[in-house]
Amino acid sequence: MPSVKQIVCLANSKKNGERCIAGIDLDTGNWIRPVCDRDGYSDDGRVPRDVRLVERREPELLDIIEIPLADEGNNFDFESENLTIL
Repeated sequence: MPSVKQIVCLANSKKNGERCIAGIDLDTGNWIRPVCDRDGYSDDGRVPRDVRLVERREPELLDIIEIPLADEGNNFDFESENLTIL
């Protein structure tokens, strides 16, 4: 079931002109990498600026971020932590 997850941001890196963010789910302790499945982004999981801004600013390391996520996401055949941003 899709839900809003709270993660502590532990990664915010550049990828092909956009960003990849990831962190630990505060409820489960699992590593989560939110990915975008929008056209043009679904091939590598990058998160475009208009999707990743939180209160009009970039997430920073150690920020606690609330993100609406699906129960699964494109794992690119090896990244099981990927969950699609809703």
